[in-house]
Formats: sequence, structure tokens, C-alpha cells
Amino acid sequence: MPSDKERTGEHRDAGRVLIGLRELAEEAGIPDVVTEAEEALARLRESRFHLAVMGQYKRGKSTLINALLGEPVLPTGVLPLTSIATELKSGPRRRAEVIFSNGRREEVPIDDLALYCTEKHNPQNQKGVARVQVELPNPRLASGLVITDTPGIASTHAHNTRAAYDYLTHADAAVLVFGVDPPISEAESDFVERASGYLDRLFFLLNKVDYIPPNDRREALEFTRQVLACRLGERAAAAARLLPVSAKLALEAKQGQNEDLLRESGLPAFEAELDRFIAHSKAEAVVGAAARRSLRLAREIQSRLLAEQAALRLPLTELEGASAALTATLERGRTRHRETLFVLDGELKELERVLDERVDRFREQETTSLGRRAEGFLEGKAKTRLAPAQLMRELEEFRSRLLVWEFEAWRRELEADLNEHLRSPGQRFEEETSSLVAEVREQASEILRVKLPPVADSGRLSTESSLWYLTGDISKPFMPELNLLSFSAILPRAVVLGRLKRDLARSVAEEVDRNCGRVRYDVLVRLEKAGRGLQASLERRFEAAIQSLAQGLERARAVRKEGEERTAAALERVDRLLAEAARLVTMATQLVEAAPARSPAP
Repeated sequence: MPSDKERTGEHRDAGRVLIGLRELAEEAGIPDVVTEAEEALARLRESRFHLAVMGQYKRGKSTLINALLGEPVLPTGVLPLTSIATELKSGPRRRAEVIFSNGRREEVPIDDLALYCTEKHNPQNQKGVARVQVELPNPRLASGLVITDTPGIASTHAHNTRAAYDYLTHADAAVLVFGVDPPISEAESDFVERASGYLDRLFFLLNKVDYIPPNDRREALEFTRQVLACRLGERAAAAARLLPVSAKLALEAKQGQNEDLLRESGLPAFEAELDRFIAHSKAEAVVGAAARRSLRLAREIQSRLLAEQAALRLPLTELEGASAALTATLERGRTRHRETLFVLDGELKELERVLDERVDRFREQETTSLGRRAEGFLEGKAKTRLAPAQLMRELEEFRSRLLVWEFEAWRRELEADLNEHLRSPGQRFEEETSSLVAEVREQASEILRVKLPPVADSGRLSTESSLWYLTGDISKPFMPELNLLSFSAILPRAVVLGRLKRDLARSVAEEVDRNCGRVRYDVLVRLEKAGRGLQASLERRFEAAIQSLAQGLERARAVRKEGEERTAAALERVDRLLAEAARLVTMATQLVEAAPARSPAP
């Protein structure tokens, strides 16, 4: 472990590199890198350590944060709520600030957070919120810890999943929250595997353990551990302990100052592990995160300057031809990518046929099954000599419970099946996009007569597979009719039973058909939305990867038109900036190599 003197030196060196990158990006005219460098520098100076609480929707992430703070700061509920990343940090007074995408900031009461960061009050982020910052004079945050509540991955809303994935580039460590029903999903296990390559430290919690008996709890823990071992490797999974907790009980315990209940919640074990990490490893993690960001930003600047330098060095007689060739190459790349997306659109439409087949099959099976079981229930109750009105009520209650139970089980199975169908084309088209980007850049290298480095790692995942997951609650509840027959309870019992038997099959078929239609419509809408989200994501990634080539060339063309003297000065400037970029790449690389090995272990 580095000494305090060594840590101080590494902290100072990381700061110098970030300052250098900010100044270099300003001079090179790369504003997006300037913004990133300033944010990273502020985080380093304040020793801020960003701990992201992440996981699938409805795992209790917001409740867990409230439990850690000991007060209900964040809105919670039954439905997936969080749609905007909400950062909580130490401050002298309780306040909340909403930062909008256009840069505007607005201070709002903490009690009004739900109006900006939840799907219910800000659907599809119609208010254009970039993030929400909350300041609290809370002991948990006093060390510089910033806890962030993120939107759930694999949410019903594709943009929420995208926001959660994008936040990985801002986090220094993450708490991954799983649940007990099911213990860990395929989307979560995919996320764990990819997140482990981007973050120094992962904490794993199995939440809501109070919902199940002890035997089931042990089985859920063991199952989740096995999945983690499969994704991370036995050694890494063993080092990063999976802790059982109940965030709900912990919050209740802290508010009621109930020590016994707090111990039962399991939260103190996690708090102790988090405190040990902050005390012994936070400084290293802060410097390590700054070093990796520095290296990424330095390589991004270097890549852009190389393209501009190559264009400035081309003979003037060849520049226009190179410009036209590069433009044509980029357009061919765009055309091929649009063709790729068109094929993807066709495969997504094929999923609609799969959906219709599943719905038709279930409709037929469920009509027969539900009708038979409801008729059996009726025959059994008919022997009890219940009054007709009571018999009707119990039949309705039985049928309603059974319909909701079986439709919910089928809906989950349906969405799991569709997710599997989505996974394969999603990953394949991600790979095709990356391959096409590499091909276009290679062609650009030949045109510009320079070896361009690979696309700088943006800090985002190489694939955003969960972006197209459908899993989530349907938008409308199952709604069986609660009045099967409308007739007077004074009719003779035999007449009532006869009418019930005759109408039972018809009413069951109608309800099954009606609810099949509801599920199909809801899933279809979300399937289309997920497909649009995937296509938009691929298009953004492709354009971002090739845009710097066009920008550098256009800047060089404008300079060359101003004459040889201006071109020579511009080339001298770019050469000087590239030399500085190379120096900063070397310094950042040394900082990264000096940092402790990245691992999920404590």
C-alpha cells in the first residue's frame, strides 16, 4: 500500500495532468474535452468519490440510499421511479439543485425531487433534466463521498437504461443491488461482467431478504454467488462478498432507533465494509480514476490533432481530392450503417410475429385451463350449499386471483423469451457498428497518409445490451370483470347454478382474450421503443466515432485557403499541441501503471 507521501505525490501529479489536458483542449478548440477535464479536476481536488448505486429496476436502490443516510430523502415506490441520476453530497444545508441539459440550474425543495427525477412526473425526461444534485449535512457524506441514485437497468423505459449505463463513465465505484425475486437476472449478470472492467470496486448486495424465509434466503444467496463466480471468476467473486440486506427494515430501524431491527436488516455489515474501503482505499481509488480519465482524454485529443495535422501536411493539389475522398468514404460508411440499421429494423419486426405466435398460443391454452379450473371450483363450492350471492363472490375472487397469477407468470416468461431474441441481433449489430467504424478510420488513414490510433475509449460500455431489454411492469393492470352475471340474488339456486355453468366458459374466454390483447399491445409498444433506442444508440456511436475526422479536415481546408504562411503557422501550432499531447499521454500512462491493479476485491 502506498505511503501518505506517495499518495500525495500521485494526487498532485494527477492534478497536473488534468490541468494540462484542460489547457491543451482549450487551445486545440475541443470544448467537450475541456468540460470533462474540468469535472475530473474538481472531483480530484475535492477528493470526491462517486459511489453509484446501480441495479435492475425495483431492486430498492433508492430505499437503500435512504437507509444509508438514515432519512427518507429520495422518493420510493412500487413502480420503477428513478429516471434521472440524482447525486447526494455533503453540504452545510439541505438543498437540491436541478441541472438541465441546456446548462440552466434551478434550486428546488428536496420534497419536490419527484417532479424532476421520476418517470411518473417527468416522463421520457420531457423537462430536459441532465442530473439532480442534493446537498445534506449528513455524516455519511462528510468524507467527500458522493452517492448517486441511478435509473434501473433493464427498465421498461429504454432511456432509463441508457442513462444508467452512461453514468458508469462518472462513477468511481458501484454498489450493485440485486433482489430475491428473481435473485439475479440475465440483464444484471451482463451488467456485472461489463461494469467490473470499468470500475475499481464493486459492492454486491442482495436486497429484500426479509421477503422470504431463511431457507429460501440461503438458496437465493448461493444462486447469486454462483452467477457472480461464473461472470467474474471464482477468485474475484469470493473477494467481493455478497451481503444480504433489507434496506426497508434498516431505514425503519434507523428512524425508530431500533438497534435490534438494524442488526436484523444486515445493513451494518455493508456499512462497515464501505467505511473500511473509504478509510483505506478511497484516496487510491480517487487518484486511479483521475489517471484513467486523463489517459482517455489525452488519447482523444491526440487522435483529433493527428487527423488535422495530416490534412495540413497534404500537398495543396491533393487536399481537395483527399477531402472529397474522405467525404465519400464517410458517406459510404454512413450508407452502409443505415443499411445495417435497416436490416436490424427487419429483425425487430420479425419479433412482432414471434410475439403474436406466443399470444395466440397462450390464449388458446389459458382459455381451456382457466375455464376447466374455474368450473371445478364451481362444482366443489356448489356442494357446500352456499347462498347464491356468496357463491358468485367466491367464484369471482377465485377466477380473478387465478387470472392475475397466470397472466403475470406468462408475461414474465414472454418477456424473457423476447429478451433472448433481442440479445443476439443487438450484440451482432453492435459488433458490426464497431467493425465499420474501424474500417472507415483505416480508409481515412490511407487517404490522409497517417496512422490514426484506434477510437479512444469513451468510458462507456462496448455494448449496451440492456438498452433493448423489455422487462418491466405492464402499463395497465389485468382487469377481470368482477360482475360475471348481472341478475338478482333472489333467483332460485338451481337457476343460478345453471346460468353460472352456461356463462362461465364464455366469460372466461372473453377475459382471457381481453387481457391477451392488453399484454400484446403493451409489450409491442415497448418492443418498438426498445428497437428505436437501440437504433439511435448505434447511430450516435457511429457518428461520434467518425465526426472528428471530418472536423479536423474541414478546419485544415479553411486554413489552407488563407495561404501558405497561415498554413505553416497552423501546422507549427498543431505539431506543438501534438507534442504536448504525447507528453500528457506518457504521464497519464505512468499514473495508470502506478495505480493498484483494478479488481473488485476490497
